[in-house]
This record gives sequence, structure tokens and C-alpha cells, in this order.
Amino acid sequence: MAISQAMPIYKDQDFYVPYFEVKIEGRPQGQDVIKDILSVSYTDNITEFDSFDITINNWDAEKRDFKYSDSQLFDPGKKIELWMGYYGKSKLRMMLKGEITSLRPAFPSGAPSTLVISGLNGYRTDGKTMPASFEEQGEQIWQHLGTILRAAAMDYSDLVSVRTYLAAPEYRAANTALRMKYLGGHQPSLTVVCCQLLEPEWKLEVEAMAAK
Repeated sequence: MAISQAMPIYKDQDFYVPYFEVKIEGRPQGQDVIKDILSVSYTDNITEFDSFDITINNWDAEKRDFKYSDSQLFDPGKKIELWMGYYGKSKLRMMLKGEITSLRPAFPSGAPSTLVISGLNGYRTDGKTMPASFEEQGEQIWQHLGTILRAAAMDYSDLVSVRTYLAAPEYRAANTALRMKYLGGHQPSLTVVCCQLLEPEWKLEVEAMAAK
């Protein structure tokens, strides 16, 4: 018997299809970007910063060139929002509003080049509040960094690179004191950049790389 149209597997039953949306600088990304996203994960943690990972196809087979690693779309410092939910069931829920902090290219064997985009937001674990002073924000960031390092069986002495973004040059001395408190005599590659951050109340952002 010929069937002229597709029939549902279970008639009159709902199906819940996971759905997500990524906004960069407040603008939803089009299907040309969404179709390249291979996976999206969000981590809601009561002891650490909330975080996200987006793995995206970075290879244009037709042009034989990288799609995103050489563009500015996912540059560190860009404001990003991650919305998740179920397609067609209800409004999507904003899971995280933060800042892209790093790009990690990957070249898997037998598969297209991918780009992992990671970020941490600057709020306390309640996701809504943050300390007011530079020193308090800095302490929170370095303590969370220590927690992340310990989870990977590392410590501050395993840091090979630390990049700090300051909201104003007046924080330079306090930043140096804070860094020396946690690094002691350890001397990884250090970079300090003065720039406008995502939110006016943010005083600093720290990006770090460790190896062991």
C-alpha cells in the first residue's frame, strides 16, 4: 500500500527535540552558522563559574579554507548568549550570558577541523551578583581558577600563560599584587591588556593556559 505522506512513529504523541540559539553581541546567528555547530554543552556548577563549550565545523570544503578561526565572529571578548530548550514547545531559556574567553582549534584524524569556543561568566555562583571592588573580583577569579586547576590534577605552578584584561589602567598595581599572591615565584608568560569589558561593573577578566 502506497503512503502519500510521512506518518508519525507514535500517532498523537509529542516528541521533544532539543533546540538552541546562539547570540553574538545580541544578534541571533543565522542558519549558515547554526548548521556548522556540531555540539553545545552548558555546565551549571554551584562551586565554580558556569561555563559553556561550542564545537563548530571550522572547515569550508568548497573553498578549502578555515571558516571561523580566521574571522572575527567568535573573537575573545565578544558578548555571547546561550539559549536552550525544545523546538516549538515553549520559549527558549537563556542559560548563560557571558564573554568568549578562548578559541581552541582541533584537527581530529579523518574528520573536518573543528573549533572549540569556551567562556566563563564573571558572576558569583548565583549567576546574578558580583563583588564591587577590583580586589574582590580578582580574588574570586583566582580562587575559581585554582579550583579548575585542581580538578585537572594541576596547580598554579602548571600555568604556562596568563592574560589579564583590565577595565582601567588604575588597576595595574593591584593586579600585580594579586598575581604575585597566587603565583609567587612562578613566572608563566604574562600579558596585560587594558580595554572595555562586557559589563560596566566588571573590573577584570583572566584567561589562562596550563600544561603538565
